[in-house]
Amino acid sequence: MRRARTATLAGAFAAVLMLLSQASAAGTVDRLPGWKIVYDHYDARLGEGGAGIDVISSQARQPRALLRRPRGSKAYFYPQAWSPDGSHVAFDSPGGLHVVQSDGGGLRRLAPEDESGLIWAPDGGLIAFVVDCQRGYEAPCKRGTARIDLIAHDGTGRRTLVRPTVLGPDAQIRLEDWSPDGRQLLFVVSGRGGDRLYAVRSDGSRRRPLARSPEQGRLGGASWSPDGRLVAYKRRCEQARGEDIFCDLAVMNADGTSKRVRLRWSTPLHGPSDEAVTWLLHSSRIVVAEWGYDADTRVIDATTGGSRVISKEPWRSVTPASDGKAIGFLYNPSHDNLNLGLSRLDGTIVARRKLPFDSGASYDLWVG
Repeated sequence: MRRARTATLAGAFAAVLMLLSQASAAGTVDRLPGWKIVYDHYDARLGEGGAGIDVISSQARQPRALLRRPRGSKAYFYPQAWSPDGSHVAFDSPGGLHVVQSDGGGLRRLAPEDESGLIWAPDGGLIAFVVDCQRGYEAPCKRGTARIDLIAHDGTGRRTLVRPTVLGPDAQIRLEDWSPDGRQLLFVVSGRGGDRLYAVRSDGSRRRPLARSPEQGRLGGASWSPDGRLVAYKRRCEQARGEDIFCDLAVMNADGTSKRVRLRWSTPLHGPSDEAVTWLLHSSRIVVAEWGYDADTRVIDATTGGSRVISKEPWRSVTPASDGKAIGFLYNPSHDNLNLGLSRLDGTIVARRKLPFDSGASYDLWVG
């Protein structure tokens, strides 16, 4: 038994060495980047005390408990978001917005209100979050309105960025993305008149509409290009079957001009989802997954519109490595479990790993 196990470990080690040598020889990925995934966890064997947040990483073969709720508690931990440097996790739970170190220490509450969305600024100094009274949360604003607040990661300097009065009595709000320089924020307002995509400066000035939903469909996710000159967003989003939502992928200048559609969803059902696309660092290219029949993942040049398929699997949570030489992503080959993949920019897979949680879990991927 010991000899067989030793052989298995030796084989696994040889496979890792082979992956590393292939990546180095290609000159595109000098080393396999480190990665971490934070996700909400529930272990039915432990009852109520089994809920919490787990972390799995390239440094550990088994998940590690980051937080657990006490027995008898109804606490939840959702959503979770890594800080840009992977040192902290922000999350919502009863009692408000919290931050904890990646090793589970330093837990602190930043705001007492529950929130319905949060994103870290690129430098990790600020967190933008939505206080949404429409969901019945206890918050200091009138029911039927919502607002965006900013707060430093140490809990200081809280201020309101977008006030409820500008959104209308029936509006809902959704955070989208920080600009690369951290000076502007994208958000979507949904109301009876449809959806509108806005940009606002981090000091609350110069709030301006960039796009609105067409007569058919809604707006989906939006994201800035690495140089801050372009915005990619999803339009004409419709729920076509079951829970699947398909959209057009469009690109525009950062001031809202020169809108152009780069990819349309079609019949039979096939096209981009409503999730925001990922920009490859130091380029005008974007990675987008198409769902439905003949699902795939492709790279599109936002400037020219040229595209090429890099995988016949639809990738989720696509995250570029900090050096821009590799891509981390999650995919769902069997519709019941998620796997992690690391890829070169051309779609060549350099590593895969089966993950210990199903596709229903909420999660956030960080790639170093």
